[in-house]
Amino acid sequence: MANDTSKTNEAAKTLFKNVTKEVEQSIKAIRSYGNREAEAAKNRAFDVLSPEVSKGAIYSEVRQFCREQAAKGNPDWPMRLSELCRSDVDTARAISAAPGFLSGVGDERRMHLVTNALEAFAPDDVAHMNHALEVGKQAERMEAGLDKLGQAMFSSALADRASYSRVDVDAPLIAPEAGEGQ
Repeated sequence: MANDTSKTNEAAKTLFKNVTKEVEQSIKAIRSYGNREAEAAKNRAFDVLSPEVSKGAIYSEVRQFCREQAAKGNPDWPMRLSELCRSDVDTARAISAAPGFLSGVGDERRMHLVTNALEAFAPDDVAHMNHALEVGKQAERMEAGLDKLGQAMFSSALADRASYSRVDVDAPLIAPEAGEGQ
């Protein structure tokens, strides 16, 4: 029995199942924490760009100006708009509060401008959100590591073989017949 690797693999499989249960619970808790914290930080960050009701006319004027500049085809305008979104919260709010076409930009460009504005006006919340998202990624890495650990720890085929070939350790020893085992 000392040379029976199927028994060792069966024990490793049992140990791995127990470890997996604990680690999966931790992964679930970590992922939940990361998602909850990322959502809270995102909400705080976007609150900074929430439009003020009393400035609706200003936001409309800003978007109209942006559309006009985009229509002129000025090659410096995209860079200037980026600068404005990072330095003027009302410009950032105007761009953030409406679909991109109302400002003369595509949706992808609009999202890029909003992201830059968030980094400028809510840097702590953006950093917290990124950190929380990284926590979630670590949970994914833990899952991948757990899978690799299982593969390295035991052979499923040998562990399964052990469960089908139980050895009664209390059974009397029987001497092998002549010629067996050679």
